[in-house]
Amino acid sequence: MPTPVNKAAPGDRYNIAVHPGSCSILKYFLNPAVPFVFVADFTPNERLEWWDCEMPLRPHGPSRTLRVRNMAFDILMPTEEFLELLEDLEPNGIELYQCTRPIPDTLVVHRINPGQRQQILIDNGTCAGFLLPHRYEVAVYWTIDQSEFERIRAIPEVRNVMLNE
Repeated sequence: MPTPVNKAAPGDRYNIAVHPGSCSILKYFLNPAVPFVFVADFTPNERLEWWDCEMPLRPHGPSRTLRVRNMAFDILMPTEEFLELLEDLEPNGIELYQCTRPIPDTLVVHRINPGQRQQILIDNGTCAGFLLPHRYEVAVYWTIDQSEFERIRAIPEVRNVMLNE
């Protein structure tokens, strides 16, 4: 059963910009009642360099130590589990969406026209998003839920770094 969200009128979005942005601030933005977090095009190493990691070369294949660079992938996980990983994400930027249902297998965010991206994500169960290009830059959070927007704006740790009061 989808999580109830106090939806805005069609096309309405509530935005908060913060500076400096970091992944750790997500603990205030993410709603634990919304079941899924979708991270688009996550890059575990933002430096352009070779590094070793353990990963399979195919689904259900054995993990191997591989020397990789430019690795990026999408992540879909329960919100509660994601919140436990914030410390590991801290040095990175992130493009994150909170969703009432899993993102479909065939929806690839960066293949969607940027002008239609938010609406297509909303049509597929997304109720909020957070974009942080790089750590310590301006981060932008948006939601279609006005009560969630008001809850977040009232958090002192968010108010202290908000750009748009």
